[in-house]
Amino acid sequence: MSAVEATEVLVEITRTFAVPREQVFRAWTEAARLMQWFAPKGFAVVSCDAAPGAGGAFRVCLRSPQGLDYWVRGTYREVEAPERLLLACIAEDHAGVPRLEERVEVRLEARGDATELHLRASARALNPEADAMVRAMPGVWAQTIDALSKHLLRKT
Repeated sequence: MSAVEATEVLVEITRTFAVPREQVFRAWTEAARLMQWFAPKGFAVVSCDAAPGAGGAFRVCLRSPQGLDYWVRGTYREVEAPERLLLACIAEDHAGVPRLEERVEVRLEARGDATELHLRASARALNPEADAMVRAMPGVWAQTIDALSKHLLRKT
């Protein structure tokens, strides 16, 4: 891949949770809840700030199984409680170098007492070193939504 090319990937996931839409929305917008699930398998959230309003910022620090910290920083571009979020973010590697930018849309549809989540995330490498990170995004998001599912099954 040349310096001009950028690896991009689109991830789309639909999942139904047996909890009310407001509960799923809170899991996406409250820092204390995000800390309990917003990471792929093997990673842990060690720091999280969230100001879920249009233009509000969020910062999440993910610690890898090797003890390395990766930051995701961004803004809430649109917030329509409890049905839609649009986020724009930059993910940094363990050395603090920005590696990818991502746009994440979350739509939540009430289905009786359940909620259908529609996630659409597009990620783009900011440099050639980020190619593997971007190509891993489908699996990363699948594991992260699995963690959300487990979180929602607990009494929250």
